[in-house]
Amino acid sequence: MSRTIHTDDLVSLHRGEHGVITVRAGTELGIHRGLGIAHATDRALQMLMTRILARGRCAELLDPKLVEVDLFFRKVNWQGDLERETAGLSASARERLDAYVDGVNLVLSRSVPSSHLGSAGGRARSCSRRLPPRR
Repeated sequence: MSRTIHTDDLVSLHRGEHGVITVRAGTELGIHRGLGIAHATDRALQMLMTRILARGRCAELLDPKLVEVDLFFRKVNWQGDLERETAGLSASARERLDAYVDGVNLVLSRSVPSSHLGSAGGRARSCSRRLPPRR
């Protein structure tokens, strides 16, 4: 038996009896939007925690004892090359990325696992679609 996760003009998602999400869309952009919806549906907390970790903000948002973790990830600079990487995307790749992010943000806007972060002073925010201008 299948359960509907999401349906709109671009994409529909269903969860099968074994828990696997199936994405159906009429366009490639619909598939990317659906993938974003699927990832955020099953992994929103993981995505938000990874963002906090990558930005070196664990001590600020979760627990002051995590300062050493933040220092490590700031040294590693996971986010440092993000602007350079996205600036080099082709128009087509940017369009696909935007569709994926729209799917993620759709789910985050409806139900963010903020109860997990709220007690630690964290606050979930949507992902940014703003990419630096192409050079």
